[in-house]
Amino acid sequence: PALTGDAGGSSGRGELGRSREQVRLPPRLDRALRRFTPWPDMREMRGVVRLEMRRADLLAREFAWLGYVLERAPALQSLDLSGNAIGPGWARVLEDAFRHTEDFTSLELFGCGIADLSGLPEALLNTNTLTTKGMTRLGLGGNMLFPQGLRSLPAAMKETPKLTSLDLCRNPVGELGARLLAAGLKHTLALKTLSLGECKLGAKGARFLAEGLMWTKDLEELALECNEIGHDGAWSLAEPFQVLANLASLDLTWNNIGQEGVRALAFGLQKCRKLNRLLLGGNALDPSAEREASVGIRQTAAGLLLPPLIG
Repeated sequence: PALTGDAGGSSGRGELGRSREQVRLPPRLDRALRRFTPWPDMREMRGVVRLEMRRADLLAREFAWLGYVLERAPALQSLDLSGNAIGPGWARVLEDAFRHTEDFTSLELFGCGIADLSGLPEALLNTNTLTTKGMTRLGLGGNMLFPQGLRSLPAAMKETPKLTSLDLCRNPVGELGARLLAAGLKHTLALKTLSLGECKLGAKGARFLAEGLMWTKDLEELALECNEIGHDGAWSLAEPFQVLANLASLDLTWNNIGQEGVRALAFGLQKCRKLNRLLLGGNALDPSAEREASVGIRQTAAGLLLPPLIG
């Protein structure tokens, strides 16, 4: 960092609590920090627990200063930088930044152009120590994560044993990516919310995912819209559904499961007594049949109807 400008500036906040450091932040980052935080009041920055700079036009040059910012916000728990082009070296920047806070629990990077998770395990390692709270929310939706870019996902999830929410929606995960995800799910036994909409899973991907879901028995919300899993995929998911007793919300819209897939769901979900939200639109069913199937399955799960006979 160039030590040439005045971090205090002339924002009218008064001199109390301001750092006497002289730095020159990239203009875009400086504007974003002034807009979303008490910056440049360093005393106030130490109490910041949540930082959202969504679509702030930040590029890799600005993102590279994240460690500098977190060093001045040691109480930070949640960071949302969605919609910023943070560059290919993003994981290395996070690895350095996470060294400066022990309370960090939530990271949201939706639509940041991320194509590879290499380096993320090393970054998350700094949130998984005896003195840190541990990551509970990881949002990586809307990026460019093909299977090759997901090779580090299992290792990354190994560093998030307290994870309760994972978002990978709108990534071209595919069936091989689903296999990698399944390998990681064995490390996140506390997971409650999993978002995989528009991930191109297909029937084979659903089968791999089903294997991983056997580890997530506390899961409450599962979003699988627009994955073309078909009725074969629905039958694969029926097995883990039988152990997901806390499942309350399930989105299977636009998966072409057909009537056979509905039968699979009716069989698999019969033990999900907490299920109160089931979305089945766009599955090659008559609209009235979709409503009846949704209501019937939820009533079966609630114990109000007998489950269908599967022959």
